[in-house]
Amino acid sequence: MTGTINKLFHKEAASFLLGTAALVTPSLSAGHTPDLPVHADDTIIYKVLSHSINTATGDTSLTVDASSMKDRIWAIMIDKVTKAAIMMPNTDRKDCPFIDLSRYNTRIDQMLPKSYEFNFRATVSPEDAKRVNDAKCLVINIPSTRTINWKEKPSL
Repeated sequence: MTGTINKLFHKEAASFLLGTAALVTPSLSAGHTPDLPVHADDTIIYKVLSHSINTATGDTSLTVDASSMKDRIWAIMIDKVTKAAIMMPNTDRKDCPFIDLSRYNTRIDQMLPKSYEFNFRATVSPEDAKRVNDAKCLVINIPSTRTINWKEKPSL
């Protein structure tokens, strides 16, 4: 009896996993991951102050207010918060495209000494640029402080 239950369980589990893979595979084969939730426990929100997105070439520039990380600095340091949702004004989406900036040559500059305003510049795929432009938001992994061109690090 136990063997029959185990076989049924494994059959159902395999069916579930294959069904899930069928849903995710088209997104991955298209070169991008599915959208991620904006209000997840591991995500903070950065507001876009200005932006330029060329959907034909993929050239992007986003200046963001990342001051929200001041309240979550310890959560970021212990990897409880690992993502940032970058939201353009008047955007209230629940899910946004995840863009893996590590795939691209990205430059992150602090705008002013001791400030939490940063400019992200990258040339991403035109498909990713279109996804971000259409959604008016994106989710990224929080970049390492070593990848930021600091004018002067803000005090904690």
